[in-house]
Amino acid sequence: MMVLSAVCVYLENIVSSTNLKILFFTLAPGLSYVILSLAPAILMDFFSPKNIGKAQGVFIALSSSTSIIAPLVFGYLIQYATTEAIGYQYAFQATSFIMFVIGLLFWVGVRPVKKKHTTITSEDQVIV
Repeated sequence: MMVLSAVCVYLENIVSSTNLKILFFTLAPGLSYVILSLAPAILMDFFSPKNIGKAQGVFIALSSSTSIIAPLVFGYLIQYATTEAIGYQYAFQATSFIMFVIGLLFWVGVRPVKKKHTTITSEDQVIV
């Protein structure tokens, strides 16, 4: 979903149709927010119950720190660009690139745990 969101941010930046810009700009955050609902489940698979609180705290801290870093980076790109419009274009391209890389890293690195199914038999029933 993060890769699709990055593609929407990039496409929003290059299309000329206002309707398509609105569509891509609406889809991009919605697709990227899926990770917020999946993150706790992913963290539960990677960390023990003893450390899950620490892992979720780090996740929230990292995701919140982007609201501090993004305005600084966007401001720098906009301020030192030839025009404001080009600065915004660079900022959205940088955002789509970073989102694309993060999405690819998740796609490659995060896999579901392969669980073995064991069969327990009892006198009256079989439990799988």
